Amino acid sequence: LPSLIVDAQVTDATEGDNDQLPEIQERLAERGMQPGEQLVDQSYMSGPNLARSAGQGIDLVGRPEQDHGAPEGYRQADFQIDEEKREAVCPAGHKSVVWSEKPIDDGGRCKIQIRFARKACQECDAFGVCTKSAQGRSLALNPYRDLLEPCRARAKTEEFKQEFKLRSQIEGSLSELVRGYGARYA
Repeated sequence: LPSLIVDAQVTDATEGDNDQLPEIQERLAERGMQPGEQLVDQSYMSGPNLARSAGQGIDLVGRPEQDHGAPEGYRQADFQIDEEKREAVCPAGHKSVVWSEKPIDDGGRCKIQIRFARKACQECDAFGVCTKSAQGRSLALNPYRDLLEPCRARAKTEEFKQEFKLRSQIEGSLSELVRGYGARYA
């Protein structure tokens, strides 16, 4: 089938792509073209965009950013996090000493800050790799982790890779407009 562009909007170069998604979805809905599934690039795959899209019945499909805050073996995914007990255990077996929650909205979503004891971190064999902070290791749990983690797992599947090949058609159409017709100039 042909690739069709069904929405275009001129924005300032200083505006981020991910901020545009709610407006794109709103314009599509106004024209009766709201998708059940929307393939997007990585910048759109934020927690708030996933929540907003799901609330409108749209399955946002893309690769969310991975947990890259530390070296392999000491990333957030390598920690045992028990939200019910409000504690975390690091890869070396040390338990967290601080668990604080900060609500970000009225829907019950909270940003969780976890901290490990300064002394335990400084005396740990992994000090300097896991953390270099004299205060000890800390973790900040994304308030949208319940939406992001399934998307990260999905993006690793062969089924996703096949489905996401359609995204290249979108990039090809945009490339043609930019290179062939000067679409970046307004």
